[in-house]
Amino acid sequence: LREYRAMYDATNVVTRMQHNISEFVKHYGSLNMELYSSTISLISRVVHILHNPHDIGHALLVADGCSDMAYRIACLAASILGATVVSPTYSPESPSSYHLQDFCADFTAAIVEAGVKGKKIMFLLQEHEATDPEFLVHVSEYVSSCSVAGLFS
Repeated sequence: LREYRAMYDATNVVTRMQHNISEFVKHYGSLNMELYSSTISLISRVVHILHNPHDIGHALLVADGCSDMAYRIACLAASILGATVVSPTYSPESPSSYHLQDFCADFTAAIVEAGVKGKKIMFLLQEHEATDPEFLVHVSEYVSSCSVAGLFS
């Protein structure tokens, strides 16, 4: 488990974030990201939301602007926490073939990995993967109540 510590010195925060980015690059490849204060603040907020005393955090994040940057920030936050990023099995080549049933199977598999197997999971659904508004209904229901009616039936 990686320790989450409050940091109040901006220089220490930048140094730690640069270290986190270099560790990310070692494991996952390049990460083009400028460390503006707003970027550091957003990464820190995501990490803070997802890391609480019980190691369980749920959040529905809606990105404004560049979806690619939001994806990179989410992946970096997951890496900082030692979580695995899981995305739907959506195929951009045939978006119409990914239905609610497929999404529910992917979402259920992620919940089982986290809840039953005890793995740290970040289920990351990008805007272009949300081809059915019901996907977001299920995600927001899970975030607010930690359950989705009928998901396991």
